[in-house]
Amino acid sequence: MNEEKRKYLRFEVLVPVDLVEFEGIAGEDAKAILDNVSREGVRLVLGMHSSFGQGTEINFTFHNAEKHQSFDVAGEVVWSKPNGDKVEIGLRIKSIEKTAKADLLELGYSRWKEEQTNPKKPS
Repeated sequence: MNEEKRKYLRFEVLVPVDLVEFEGIAGEDAKAILDNVSREGVRLVLGMHSSFGQGTEINFTFHNAEKHQSFDVAGEVVWSKPNGDKVEIGLRIKSIEKTAKADLLELGYSRWKEEQTNPKKPS
């Protein structure tokens, strides 16, 4: 039986991000999506062919459209795997403003709650 390793629930958020820096390289032009969030981490999906070693630091910015604010996030790579022409990265959050983290978790929870209340019907 496959045991779940995660301590916290993950919630889908699908928020575009600006990748600011990884491995000391600033302003990388890869398209990136913050795919999901939990209390301790996030999953990023980057539109690039690359591999990221465990422990690599990645910094990015996401924009909260409702509040017209941008927030910086610093994370450490826990895992990385290629997925077609993209790479998925699991990050442990090292630095994020409390309000930004709360906003992301609330967005994810709201989407999850909506799906639970109104499940999609099979086509």
